[in-house]
Amino acid sequence: GLKFVDVAKEAGVETGGRALGSEMYGSVRPCLGDYDNDGNIDIFLANYGPNGLYRNINGIKFKNVAPELGLAIDSCYDTGTWGDYDNNGRLDLYVNGTITRGKSYEDYLFHNDENGFINITPKIIKDNNGDHGAHWVDFDQDGDLDLALTGADADGMHHLLRNELSEELAQQSLQILVLDGKGHYTCAGSEVRLYEAGTKKLLGTNMFDTGSGYNSQNAMPVHFGLRGVKSVNIEVTVLTKGGRKSVWVENVNPKIYEGRYLIIKVNAHGELVK
Repeated sequence: GLKFVDVAKEAGVETGGRALGSEMYGSVRPCLGDYDNDGNIDIFLANYGPNGLYRNINGIKFKNVAPELGLAIDSCYDTGTWGDYDNNGRLDLYVNGTITRGKSYEDYLFHNDENGFINITPKIIKDNNGDHGAHWVDFDQDGDLDLALTGADADGMHHLLRNELSEELAQQSLQILVLDGKGHYTCAGSEVRLYEAGTKKLLGTNMFDTGSGYNSQNAMPVHFGLRGVKSVNIEVTVLTKGGRKSVWVENVNPKIYEGRYLIIKVNAHGELVK
């Protein structure tokens, strides 16, 4: 806990997805999420240059899959943020083009389906010309994720784009907030995995990532889209002085938590607090 070792080259993430040695290229902001639902946390990097998406192979090695998945667009970006906006059980990706020296670079919304990412950026996102700050949040607690954006307008900008997913699909989700044993927000970095109850089928993985958006911080719950899922088992992994510890909450009916969060408390020893 006193020293850090640079393992980027060994892990395969040294370049961030863009070329090294160029004064024009650089990585601006990483964000973490399990885009392929294999239980491992992957890394997206918003770059000046082609973006990088590093698939976590085994917790040690990573592979840049951005070129094959259509995400390595050569431009200037300053933030990315993961969120399952349509509750299909897979994390979608918003990527923010920067605004610099009087030029505005294009923003993107990529939908994650079984075959990769598709650019489905709607006109409202292009017109709002976001810059730097971005975060998914269910501000009206209707079950789907909305998008908060800041920008570089001369008079300032903080827009909130409401998600108009149908009520039927919006309610097929679950939001989970992990707090410490005293109810404090000290569990950043905790991982949450959902399994279909009574099976070993992994439905999704998410992490309490409190600051991926550039100049953007939060203390929001993690969100899972759960189309057609009636009951789940929840595994929460926290960091303690004794290492990684996991607790389980089983047979949770997401329907019970419509319009509110499921709060799970874990003490400093990694024990569930009821």
